[in-house]
Amino acid sequence: MEQPESEIKVSAEQASQATTPVTGHQPAPPSAPVQVPTEPSAKEVAAGVIKEELLLIGLLVLLVGLVSTRAYYGTFGVRYQSLDLPPTHFIIRGLTTVVEQPLLLLPYVASLGIVAFFGVGSSKKSTLRKLLAYISILVIIAASGWLAFWTGYLSARRDMYDKTSMLPRIVALDGLNVSVAQELRIANEQTRLLFSGDDFMVVFTPHSDAENATPGREDDFRPILFWVSNDTIKILQTTYP
Repeated sequence: MEQPESEIKVSAEQASQATTPVTGHQPAPPSAPVQVPTEPSAKEVAAGVIKEELLLIGLLVLLVGLVSTRAYYGTFGVRYQSLDLPPTHFIIRGLTTVVEQPLLLLPYVASLGIVAFFGVGSSKKSTLRKLLAYISILVIIAASGWLAFWTGYLSARRDMYDKTSMLPRIVALDGLNVSVAQELRIANEQTRLLFSGDDFMVVFTPHSDAENATPGREDDFRPILFWVSNDTIKILQTTYP
């Protein structure tokens, strides 16, 4: 049985298309859309600045607390590491030192201004702008450290003398050795409590006269400290000046 002529022509054309290679340019596959970086919004920039300001202030407070604590106890001849101070002590010390030395407010406020002025939270920052910001922050850290050290030193010198000391005055302390009690002059309420911990306390009798108790040698103006174990103490009564 013979096929119609039209069907023969269609079959020939299909075979020709199947065997003939396709020439010409193929359409390029669709490319991914190019994402153009966008500038952060004002709200995002403000949030970044506030976050960095809080971080810098926190570091300054911790630095001031650490340096002033070291200077204070070091002036008495005590290493602060031996007192086993909790981390919260340095934070509280860093905050309260501002009361003793109001000039420390200047580095705190300056750090806020520098972060805001140099735009640390912004994405567009030149190398020079970054360098100026980092140098300014280093200057603030150095100034804060120096003021904290000087404040701790002056506070220790103040507490070494009976007329100016802000340390708690010991009214009654039962359990001490008789000779130590006589040396401390507890009966006259002249003994001061320098440190009180879980295991021991440090007490001393301050100088009575600031003018006559400061000789030329650095170590001579330090009062004699007594480290007393809490296990031997039966009664401890203190009062503030």
